[in-house]
Amino acid sequence: KEIREARPAQAMSRKAMMDFIEACKLKNCVVQEGYIRSLGMK
Repeated sequence: KEIREARPAQAMSRKAMMDFIEACKLKNCVVQEGYIRSLGMK
């Protein structure tokens, strides 16, 4: 019962997840050239 009472609002959780998904899209990412080189990738 305590777990259900501590559950965040569904709308707030959905917005947080959608914001996270948007931030993860390739168009919102920055290529870290040094990191890629350190992995031996071109």
